[in-house]
Amino acid sequence: MGEPEYDISNFELPDDQTEIPDTDFKTLLNTSIFAKASRDWRFETTALTVIVLNACWIGVDLDYNPQNLESDDDETLPAGVFFVVENIFCFCFTSEIIVRLLAYLKVSYFFSDPKLKYWNIFDLVLVLMMVVETWILVLADAGLGELGVLSILRLMRLLRISRVFRMVPELGMMVKSMAAAARSVSSTFVLIIGLMYVFGIILTQWAQNSGYVAYVGHAQEEIDMELFFGDIPSSFLTLMQVLVFDDTFVVIRGCMLLSPLIGWILIIFIIIGAFTILNMLIGVLCEVVSTTTSDEKEKILRSKVNEAFAAIDEDCSGTISRKEFETRGLVLLQKIGISRDLLENAFDIIDSDRSGDIEHAEFVSLVFKLLKPPDSRDLLMVSKKLDVLNPVLDKQIEDHLEVKFQNLTHMLTNGEKGIAANKGTSRPLPTIAPLGGLLSKEASKDSDISEKRLVGLTVPGQTPRMTPVPGQMGDNSWHGNDSQDE
Repeated sequence: MGEPEYDISNFELPDDQTEIPDTDFKTLLNTSIFAKASRDWRFETTALTVIVLNACWIGVDLDYNPQNLESDDDETLPAGVFFVVENIFCFCFTSEIIVRLLAYLKVSYFFSDPKLKYWNIFDLVLVLMMVVETWILVLADAGLGELGVLSILRLMRLLRISRVFRMVPELGMMVKSMAAAARSVSSTFVLIIGLMYVFGIILTQWAQNSGYVAYVGHAQEEIDMELFFGDIPSSFLTLMQVLVFDDTFVVIRGCMLLSPLIGWILIIFIIIGAFTILNMLIGVLCEVVSTTTSDEKEKILRSKVNEAFAAIDEDCSGTISRKEFETRGLVLLQKIGISRDLLENAFDIIDSDRSGDIEHAEFVSLVFKLLKPPDSRDLLMVSKKLDVLNPVLDKQIEDHLEVKFQNLTHMLTNGEKGIAANKGTSRPLPTIAPLGGLLSKEASKDSDISEKRLVGLTVPGQTPRMTPVPGQMGDNSWHGNDSQDE
């Protein structure tokens, strides 16, 4: 069974929800228009668009800015265009960082936000560098650009593209997958280097001792084997060329003409290196990417669930009431990917203690259980609970039947007096837990039938008071002279 697909891209908080849900910093943001704007997806999208346009403009500036070109014959754009565009970009980035600063209750929270403090500092540094480059240095001394200071600061803007990894989760997942796969790639690289070293020694020794020159192709192209395999570095370079299939068979055919054995050695190298090791690496990378992506999706989902909990908890009590769940919870949870059919009875299922409120941990557990099929841990937990419950139920049922049997034995032993006395002196039956209610009901039913049968048995010194009607087993089949007394 594959992993379930849940949609987290369309999840949005209500417009009036401006607090960060995590309890450690849920009050860092204020309720101003800046806080609402900084959390609006349109604000993030606009900032991302400006970042991409600025990165593209750096390339245009490098190719068409007359200050960067030495020859006057090159095609250029007016210098005023670059001046205006640079100031527009600087104004946009400065405005963005100001909005994000004013969104916090205190300016110090901008640098201490547990989620965004590193990104905030990173963006602030880049904006300050852009302000220095665009406004301060230009106003102070325009000649500083000749020293390369402006060029270095301009290139530093490209680091801002890394914000795309935070704004686009899929790109961030790929980057984290690359970091997670570093160990597998390193192991494969070491294995390839060792393989190339072994084959490089064989080919280098052959080329140094032979000094062959081969002529291949219709043009009878000359191939000097000492050029390809004259020393270890040359052999490494040639084997790398063979490994990536760059004119591979030109080299192999040349070796085949001179020595078929060497040609087959190169083919074996391709089979081991390209077809086996590199394909194994691709499989490992796919597995790492799949695992990392799944983990990152779960982290994003958990963050969205926390935001949903804060949005549903209107009174900020730390718990969700039934009214809050039905008014806001159903809509938000459907955006995460839970169907309405599952949510109809979800509150009653998770509120096992019937307190009327759902705590944060219970809410998170509910969402993840509804989104994912049961795994081995869930099955083991159910099995463990059943193992604990079975002895308890068995003991309760055993005690119940034992008391019932003792009451019946007392009635049977004492006869008519015992029956009369049993009505007021019989031991009370133990209470069985709710989960054993069905078993208790069936056991009581069987015990009542047994009691009626036992009362009709003959006791020494007593006359039977009830006799069964032949062929009938129901309760109405028992008759006796004293039936009314009973």
